[in-house]
Amino acid sequence: MRKIRYCKISHIYRILLLLFFSLLICGFVFICVVSIDIITDAEATIETKTCINVKAQVDGLIKGINVRGGSRVRKGDILVHIEKQGRKVDINRAESQLLSLNTTRSKTEKQLQLTQTDIDNKIAIAEAALDSAEARLSKLKKGPLREEIDVARELVRKTEIQLKKSDSDYKDKQKAYKLELIPLSELQDYKYMFNLARSEYKIARKRLSLAKNKYTEEDIESARAEVREAEIRLKAAQGRSKEIEILDNKIKDIDKQVEVVSSELILLKDRLTETKVVSPIDGIVLTNNPGELTGKFVAKGETLLKIGDDSAFVAKSKVLEEDIPFVKTGQEAKLFIKPFPHGEYKIFKGLVTDIATESEKEEQSSLKAMMFQIFTGVISR
Repeated sequence: MRKIRYCKISHIYRILLLLFFSLLICGFVFICVVSIDIITDAEATIETKTCINVKAQVDGLIKGINVRGGSRVRKGDILVHIEKQGRKVDINRAESQLLSLNTTRSKTEKQLQLTQTDIDNKIAIAEAALDSAEARLSKLKKGPLREEIDVARELVRKTEIQLKKSDSDYKDKQKAYKLELIPLSELQDYKYMFNLARSEYKIARKRLSLAKNKYTEEDIESARAEVREAEIRLKAAQGRSKEIEILDNKIKDIDKQVEVVSSELILLKDRLTETKVVSPIDGIVLTNNPGELTGKFVAKGETLLKIGDDSAFVAKSKVLEEDIPFVKTGQEAKLFIKPFPHGEYKIFKGLVTDIATESEKEEQSSLKAMMFQIFTGVISR
C-alpha cells in the first residue's frame, strides 16, 4: 500500500513541474512576441537634427535684420546686414587716392605734351639759326659776288632818286606851311617821309660799300662765333629729350600705382559684400527676437542667428528607471505633444537612437523618482 501511494505522489509532482515549466515557457514567449508600450508623461525637448550657427564674418554694426524668430528661409537668403565703418573708410581713401593719381597723370600728360612741343620748336629754331649762320660763314669765305654789287648799286640809285624827290616835296610843303596853306600835321608827314628816304639811302650806300670791299677776318670770325652759338643752342634743345624721358617714366610709375590702388579698391568692394550675411541652408530661424540685434556692434565670429533644418528633428525624453529594461536602441517610438490647437494631440513617429547610461533624479510630489534620458530620436511627421 505504501508503495502504491508513493507512486501517486510522484506522479502529481511531475504534473505540477510540467505545468510550471509550461507556464514559464509561455511567459517567456509572451514577453518575446508581444510588444509592450512604455508610456511616460514627462518633460521633453525637440530640436532640429541639424542646427547651424550663423556667425558674423566681419567686425561691424548691424544695420538690419531681415528675418524673425520662426521665419522660414532658403539657402542664400540675406539674413543680416553688417556695416563695417573701417572698410568704408578704406574704400573712400582708395577712391580718393585713385582720383588724385588720375589727376596727377592728366597734368603730367599735359606737361609732357607742352614740353615736347616746346622742345620741337626750340630744335627747329636752333636748326634754322645754325643753317643761317653756316650760310653766312660760307658766303663770307667766298667774298662778294658781282651780282651783289650790281644789286647794291641799283638800290643806291633808287634810294637817291627817292631822297631827292622827298627833299623837294618837303621844301615845297615848308613854304606852303609858312603861307598857311597846309596844316602842321601834313608838313610833319612829309618830314617823316624825307627822313625815311634819307635813312634808306644811307643804308644802301653802306651795303654798296660792303659789297665792293672784301669781308674782313673779323667778319669771318664773327660768323664762326654765330655758328658755334647756334650749335650750342641746338645741342641744348636736343638735350632736353631727357625731360621727356623723365615725364614718361613718371607717367609709367603713376600707371603702376593706379593698377595697385584699383586692385585694392576692387578687393575692398568685394569684401564689402561679406557684410551681407546669408543663410547657409534651407530651414527655419530658431533665434527668438533677432531684431533686437539691430544697432549693436558685433565681433567677427560672433553668433548672430541659429538656423535649423526642419526636415528632421531630434527629441530628448525621459522614462522611469524601472521601464529601462523594456527600451532598446532601434525601437520605434511615438511622441505625443499636447500644445496643439483645441487640445488635439499630434503623434510623431521616431526611432530610438541612444539610451543614457546614467540616471537623473527629479522630485515628483514627495518622492524622488529615478528618471533616465533615454533617446535622441529622429522624428518624422
